[in-house]
Amino acid sequence: MKSHKKTILFMVILLLVFALYGWLSNKQKYYGNDTDDIKNTIMAKTGIESDVSIFDITDIGHYRLAGFINGDYDSDKMGYVTFKKEYPNNYIFERIYVTNQYGDGVEAYVSSLDDKNFSVIIGNNAKFAQVKRIIADGDTDIVNISHNPSLTLMQEPKFANTSIAFYFYDEYGNELE
Repeated sequence: MKSHKKTILFMVILLLVFALYGWLSNKQKYYGNDTDDIKNTIMAKTGIESDVSIFDITDIGHYRLAGFINGDYDSDKMGYVTFKKEYPNNYIFERIYVTNQYGDGVEAYVSSLDDKNFSVIIGNNAKFAQVKRIIADGDTDIVNISHNPSLTLMQEPKFANTSIAFYFYDEYGNELE
C-alpha cells in the first residue's frame, strides 16, 4: 500500500513539473511595440542571428505589420511579421512569413486582418515603382511605390473565390518579371 502511495505521489509531482514547464514556456511572448522588439521577435522566430533590417511598419485595425530583410538589401531574403494589439501600444507576435527567393523580388500574399482580407505586397527591387491589381469583375487598383524595399497593403474584395491578378511595373511603366 505504501509503495502505491509513493507511486501516485511521484506521478502527481511529475505531472505538476510538466504543467509548470508548459505554462512557463507558453508565457514567453514576443512583442512588436518598437523596432528593437520587432527585430528581436524576427530573430527569435526565424533563427536569424543578426543583420535584420526593418522597413515599413504599418498599423491597420488591431494589427501591426513590419517588412524586413535578412541581411543587406541586395542579396538576402525578405518577409513580413504580423503582431496583434493586446491593448493600446502593446502588440503581441502572431505570425511571420519569409520569402523563398533571394535578391530583387516582389511577392504578394493574402492575410486576414480584423475579418478582412488584405493583399500584402513586399518588394525588394530597386526598379519596383507601381503595382496594379486587376479583379475578375473588372475593377483595377493601382498603387505607386515611393521607396524600396516596401510593404504595401491592398484590401481584398468581400466576395470569395475571386480571381485577382497582380502586375508590377518600373517607373517608366515597363512590367517587371
